[in-house]
Amino acid sequence: MSNIKVTTYTDDDKIETLCRLYWAQGADNEFLHTVKELATNYGIAAHLVLKQVNANSLAIATSKVCPRCGSGSLVRSRTDLVLVMRSPARNCEACQEELAREHAESLAAAEASRRMIIRDHWAVAEGDEVDPAELELREAFALAAMVLSDEEADDGIVPALDERAELLGPTLTFSKKLVTGLYQQGRIAIHPDSPIAAFEWNGGTVPLRYYANRARFYITGSGPIEGRVRDYLDKFDQIISVGDWPEHWLEELPRFWKEIATAECSAYLVFCLNQHSLEFSPGDKTEAVIGRALEWFTLGQLFSFIWRAARDAAAYKARDRVSKSQAANSAVTRLRTSTEKAYAEGWTVPTYKRDSRLAVSTLSHLLLTRALKLPDQLAFNPLLTEGRSAVRLKWNKLDAEGFERLIFSLVSAADGYIDVDWLMNTNAPDHGRDLGATRIRHDALTTQVRERIVIQCKHWLSRSIKDDDMYKEVASVEHWDNPPVDVLIMATSGRFTAGGVSWIERHNAKGVRPRIEMWNDARLEMLLAERPHLILDFELR
Repeated sequence: MSNIKVTTYTDDDKIETLCRLYWAQGADNEFLHTVKELATNYGIAAHLVLKQVNANSLAIATSKVCPRCGSGSLVRSRTDLVLVMRSPARNCEACQEELAREHAESLAAAEASRRMIIRDHWAVAEGDEVDPAELELREAFALAAMVLSDEEADDGIVPALDERAELLGPTLTFSKKLVTGLYQQGRIAIHPDSPIAAFEWNGGTVPLRYYANRARFYITGSGPIEGRVRDYLDKFDQIISVGDWPEHWLEELPRFWKEIATAECSAYLVFCLNQHSLEFSPGDKTEAVIGRALEWFTLGQLFSFIWRAARDAAAYKARDRVSKSQAANSAVTRLRTSTEKAYAEGWTVPTYKRDSRLAVSTLSHLLLTRALKLPDQLAFNPLLTEGRSAVRLKWNKLDAEGFERLIFSLVSAADGYIDVDWLMNTNAPDHGRDLGATRIRHDALTTQVRERIVIQCKHWLSRSIKDDDMYKEVASVEHWDNPPVDVLIMATSGRFTAGGVSWIERHNAKGVRPRIEMWNDARLEMLLAERPHLILDFELR
């Protein structure tokens, strides 16, 4: 039985016969005539046979019908028929078009339903007025940077992060944190004109999650939302200069600057690695390494470390033929090692300028340029000046005993330290302890936690504390086990080598006694800056 139903559209009997003979099949569904044979019999070129057939007839494969309407499949050549017979049954073109139209109508209905849900659930509501002076520094500047892009339109709708022409913060991750924080604090609300894709949907119910980079917002307050952006910026402009800041903003500056600077460094690390065709996505470890380094160096100095870490990561890939991801991840380890070594050994670190290809975020410009009016933003670091003495202390005025006496006086006057005792003579074989004390920490559950503290004083101006030194000190402290020592503080008028710092970190990571704390010259200067009477008493200036 033939698999083909042929309908002809010609009055020429000769051509009609050609069309039927072209599709004619035997009992085994094999074609009865070859194309060459038909071309010879009808006196035409072989390549014109199929053209004549398609121009004057329509062939339907009757054994492969459309599952939806039952019609056969249209075939235009013998090869087409073979493919149809080998393939599963499929909808005809008409049914496919109808299904596509029904699907589009269904999507449009679902979209309309979701749009109605958004407008009902996130209808514009009134709330408390937002006064920048009453906000935290982070909130006030983040909100100002966020709404600046809507200043000219003044329709009250703050564009989504994905719709902004300029960066809100140095990185998208940091920007989303800022937006999420403002939303959670009730400073902004989701606008009902946000795209449907700004929400995570589960059927037709109210979505429980929104995407901070896709949603549009408006400033909370009373009255029409039009003009709220201008009102907020007018109030903000009156106090944007650092001399007009509320007092609490000044206290919050170091922490907020560190957040921005950490994001700046993360963005620069990604940029530098991309210049070497290495893709990288910063995570918590990267932020921790950068955050720690910002306690020691300016942003420009850290840029120099980052540039070298990226360069060395690229060289590592080329030299050792490691994967791109392994090479990129090694940049973070290189950054940690180099910054720790530079800090411990007191390097003079060069300052890099911002690469012109790296865009400045709205938030960075708003805080560092407009508010603080810094001539060199990369040389600014409030963490380095906060609480520190303006002049380096003259440690060479002390001998070993004087240094121990200074540490004794410092600890004795500090809150949380009791039973401070000068245990051994200076330079005596003291098994690793010069001073002893009990430190009291307050815990929300147990009220107080008491720790036995031993302070080893090293008045070393000519060399730094190495890993071998730390091994010996910890071994010595283990002799004092009744009661055991909880914390060993290494107080030095010098620094720690990179190896010494790494050794301490590995030891502390084990979670065993004693936990080691490092008090180098820089930390002691910070502590003594808050106690100027000790600086005067010991004539350290």
